[in-house]
Amino acid sequence: MAAPTKSSDFLDLVRRSGVIEDRRLDTFLQRQGALPPEPPKVAGLLVQEGLLTQFQAEHLLQGKWKRFTIGKYKVLERLGSGGMGSVFLCEHKLMRRRVAVKVLPTAKAADEAALQRFYREARAVAALDHPNIVHAYDIDQDETLHFLVMEYVDGASLQEIVKKTGPLDVPRACNYIRQAALGLQHAHEAGLVHRDIKPANILVDRTGQVKILDLGLARFFNDEDDIITKKYDENVMGTADYLAPEQAVDSHAVDIRADIYSLGATFYFMLTGQTPFGEGTVAQKLLWHQQRPHRPVTTVRADVPQAVSAVIDKMMAKEPDKRYQGPAEVAQALASFTQTAVAPPPESVMPHLNLSGPSSDARLGPTSPAPAKARGNTPAPAPRGGAPLGSAPFIVQPATGTGSGSSLSGVTGPVLAQPVEEEEPSEFQELAETENPVATEPGTKPRRRAARHQVHEQKERRRFWGVYTGLAVVTLCVLAVLAGFYFFSGPPQNTVRPVFTVGKNTSKPHSFRTIQQALKQVKSGDVIELQDEMHSENLVIDENMGRTAVTLRAAAGKQVVWKSAVKDERTPILRLANAKGFHLQGKDITLDGAIDDKKLVQNLVEVMFKCPGLTLEGAQLQNFGYSGIQVTNCQGDKTNPVRFVNLHVLVPASAKAAMSFSADKNTTPPINDYLEIGANCRFEGISLDKALYKKVDSVGDNIRWPGQ
Repeated sequence: MAAPTKSSDFLDLVRRSGVIEDRRLDTFLQRQGALPPEPPKVAGLLVQEGLLTQFQAEHLLQGKWKRFTIGKYKVLERLGSGGMGSVFLCEHKLMRRRVAVKVLPTAKAADEAALQRFYREARAVAALDHPNIVHAYDIDQDETLHFLVMEYVDGASLQEIVKKTGPLDVPRACNYIRQAALGLQHAHEAGLVHRDIKPANILVDRTGQVKILDLGLARFFNDEDDIITKKYDENVMGTADYLAPEQAVDSHAVDIRADIYSLGATFYFMLTGQTPFGEGTVAQKLLWHQQRPHRPVTTVRADVPQAVSAVIDKMMAKEPDKRYQGPAEVAQALASFTQTAVAPPPESVMPHLNLSGPSSDARLGPTSPAPAKARGNTPAPAPRGGAPLGSAPFIVQPATGTGSGSSLSGVTGPVLAQPVEEEEPSEFQELAETENPVATEPGTKPRRRAARHQVHEQKERRRFWGVYTGLAVVTLCVLAVLAGFYFFSGPPQNTVRPVFTVGKNTSKPHSFRTIQQALKQVKSGDVIELQDEMHSENLVIDENMGRTAVTLRAAAGKQVVWKSAVKDERTPILRLANAKGFHLQGKDITLDGAIDDKKLVQNLVEVMFKCPGLTLEGAQLQNFGYSGIQVTNCQGDKTNPVRFVNLHVLVPASAKAAMSFSADKNTTPPINDYLEIGANCRFEGISLDKALYKKVDSVGDNIRWPGQ
């Protein structure tokens, strides 16, 4: 439809689009009185009132009024686009929760490989639950549209931040990479490889929390049915500037170490503002990643410590065996550089979207004040050909460097994660071209189907608010009764916290499938009990991930065997990093590192960094390749030492020691100290003088050894 030339034509389009309820629009018109004749000025008033977003206004000013809804969600803004589709900021029509909705273009939905990869992304994201990974809520289909509903992150990508501010200071860059490494460790323990780690796929929100996104190229490496890469002969997947050498050869065969390489290249970009190989074609970059050493960070930027440069060099080693073998090792290597908290990112690098939205304010009365403009948006948008407004936290930026967006030349298979530059609003127009449930020509009456749709939607809305009102009344009554009880009987005494249970049976309150899930609900001092006789999980206790001062034990009458959930012998069953006050009350728990007939977990338990009050008590440890407990740069304090009490360690003949101690002098704390190894610990299969293996200068003077 042609762009409106009169304000009345523009308002007609607004009504047809359905983005503003008629009564809200009528209330605005009554309060406003005479309107300016120019459509852009009317659009500006509606944006200023919070009835339209700038995105909606711009498209309506171009005569595009169809498809402002995706399933149950109302489209507010277009956040960005990439090779796997467009992302829109949306709002649930009834719940009014803002989400990011990723839409697979209808043209790609006809491509079986693209469609399967899109649904695989949904499976991958839904399997993860970690503060450093973007959450997925739902996947659905609306006519020919397939879409994924994700957590909306109000922030910017590392690509955007570096582009705006230049290279980051060393503590900030280390902090962000360490958070990303913790998120990747969680994905790794769930059996997942991302395969497209790059600055554009790592977000930082306004508080400074890092979120990994865009798992469209992820693959469950332990899922034999997931062979899409091989099936469609797509051997090269990823972004050339950050691609691991082995990934250019065969994307299907890579493991988590490819993500570590890409994270190292991202780290390089954050500190220098350059990609490791900025000049050249895509094919040349892929070759250089395999053969040419990158220029050391310290030669580009002199203030970067040599130790940080060494971490990047190890992350980007050409041979996977020479890199860090897991993201947790990267996080550990950066620990000494992240002891001091960094301030949130400056507001100037954050996105400036109009988030007032057409339905975010439920106050419908004529005296309701208009919502304020959000973060500096201009009140009167001018039609600009539909260009996206402001920075977009989900936008997929082109990789830095000449030729990064060029096609592959002489290399088998496409680079599917390369940015796809499309003339906006083609992606949104594709939504608009699907059938809209209102009349298609100005001046015509809505079709019967549209009328039924609107009546049904009104009924659903009334039913929702009826239930909501009823629940609100019941809640107020209950609160009144409780308030009366409190008034006459006084505050409750000795309130007892619930015991959280972990096992296959999750039907009861406070029951969870994994310990990691339970940790998200506990408070300091709470107890978590294992209910099943066999438990499989690789657990990380880290103060950066939540509560640490909790007690973990077996349920009464249960003998629990706890094994690794992944087939990677480098991943411990229990990793304790800055785990202050954690207590494993393990008299009925056996940690067993047997993976299969040939493989053993190297270290069953790893303890590191400042852990005052941490206690490992009563557990039995067996079947490990190196040590039962690896202690690295770990300290308690004078009043709250780290305690190892009544442990029973069965040391295999091929293992090194029951407990081993090591320390890096460049890491804080630089030595293991304030530890107590109780005399009641039993180390079988090895003599006591060899049971505790200490690397030179790895322990301090404040350690109580058995027999002391």
